[in-house]
Amino acid sequence: PFETNLQSAKTWRTSIAHDSRYLDLAGTSLVSRVCAGDGSLILSTVQATLVQQINDFLGLQTGEFEFNLFQPG
Repeated sequence: PFETNLQSAKTWRTSIAHDSRYLDLAGTSLVSRVCAGDGSLILSTVQATLVQQINDFLGLQTGEFEFNLFQPG
């Protein structure tokens, strides 16, 4: 169920998503790569799939969801 995925996503975001150990060579965070639909990910593919499913449901293409500079969390 989606509620289980939602809790897992929250746990992932507050644990490894922003962890500096998972930056790529360009210094891009794992969460940024997941949200951007980076096809070269070998970690967090479950989260990347969830983001893609949500974007598909909402009818959004990769990059259409723009973030403001300051976001909570």
